[in-house]
Amino acid sequence: MNNSSKIIGILLLLGGLGLIIAAYFLFLKDLQEEKIFYLNMAATCVVFAVVTLRSTDILGPVDKVAQSGSGYGLKWFGVWFYTPLALALIVLSTIYGWSFNICLIGHIALLLLLLSFFFLGSLVKNNVNEVIGNIEARKAGLKEISTQIDLLEMQSKLSKGASYQEAIDKLRENVRFITASDKPAAIAFENKLIEKIRIIASQIEHNSQPADVIEAEFDECLSIIELRKNQY
Repeated sequence: MNNSSKIIGILLLLGGLGLIIAAYFLFLKDLQEEKIFYLNMAATCVVFAVVTLRSTDILGPVDKVAQSGSGYGLKWFGVWFYTPLALALIVLSTIYGWSFNICLIGHIALLLLLLSFFFLGSLVKNNVNEVIGNIEARKAGLKEISTQIDLLEMQSKLSKGASYQEAIDKLRENVRFITASDKPAAIAFENKLIEKIRIIASQIEHNSQPADVIEAEFDECLSIIELRKNQY
């Protein structure tokens, strides 16, 4: 489906460019000076190509590109800002016979404006992705804790010994109130908690400790969580 959409987009681009060039030679060749004629034809092709590339799946599925790029909206704003101005310049140069130099400067200025929007969009995307990456890195330890609690709960349910569901639920509830942090102390407490949860899971699996010892291990986990909550 993606390949067919991409092929359709390429055919649309090539077909549209062919129609633009043919229309210029058939209807506008004698209405403009040669240099203005080729400049306007090239500018029209650029406008069509830019809009087509941003509207079709040639560069990848549009919805996925939009979701993956935080600066996508800013780039689209640049396209819609550039397109009417470039087309207006083409039409006005044809009607009023503006000189080649004026038209060339105008089109270069508009292209630079469009590129500036794309540059700003890429800058925004990189900054947002960097922030998201930092947030995800700070959450890595908490995600691992949640994973280990899930494994602990699974092991508890599989065990034929005492049930520790209430202690596990209490553990999970307290973890929910931990704020993500990348401080070394916070990471150290998270690693200590992960290791402690793994030890409890192993004790439950092998039934190697009595219930009161395992309950004491859960209490120690809660103590570690309280210490971790103080790290922001």
